Amino acid sequence: MSLDWSDLVAVAREQGWREERRTRHIWLYAPDGRGTACIPTSTSDWRAIHNAVAQLRRLGLVWGGRRASRRGDLVEPPDGGGDDEASTLARLEYALSVGEAVYCAIVGAGEPLSATELSAATGFSRSAIRHALQALTAEGFLAAAGSRTRDKRGVRPDTLYAVSGAAPAR
Repeated sequence: MSLDWSDLVAVAREQGWREERRTRHIWLYAPDGRGTACIPTSTSDWRAIHNAVAQLRRLGLVWGGRRASRRGDLVEPPDGGGDDEASTLARLEYALSVGEAVYCAIVGAGEPLSATELSAATGFSRSAIRHALQALTAEGFLAAAGSRTRDKRGVRPDTLYAVSGAAPAR
C-alpha cells in the first residue's frame, strides 16, 4: 500500500473513524472517542503524512501500510505481522543478513566506518545498522575505533567502528 492521503483516510474509514473534510484539512474522529486528528492535506512538508500516520496510530488506528522511503535502494525488513515460526525466522534471517553485510563492509573498507557510511554501502537503514553494530560489538567482532565530527555545528560526532584489534582511527 502506498503512503497517500486517500489511502490513509480510506483505512481509517474502514476501521470506523468518522471523517470531516474542511478546506485544507481532514479531521478524523476515533470510533471509541479516544481523540481526534487534524490532518493537513495541502502542505509542502514531506513529513506531514508520516506524522499523521504516527498520530493516528497513537489514537488506535491499525495501519498496515508500508512507509514511503525517500531512498529506493534501502532494503526493507520483513513485516512483523505475526508471531508464528515463519515470521520469527524471517526476522532472524534479516538481522543476520544486516550483521553480515555490516561486518563485510567494514572488513572490505580496511578503515573504520560510521553507521551512515555503512548504510550507504549496504543499502540497509541506519536503525538496522545500529542494531547490528551493537550486536557485533557486544560479541567482540567489532570495536568502537574513535569518532569523527562533521563540520555542522551542534551535530553529535559519528562513532566509527572497526574490526576488533584493528588500528584506531586518527
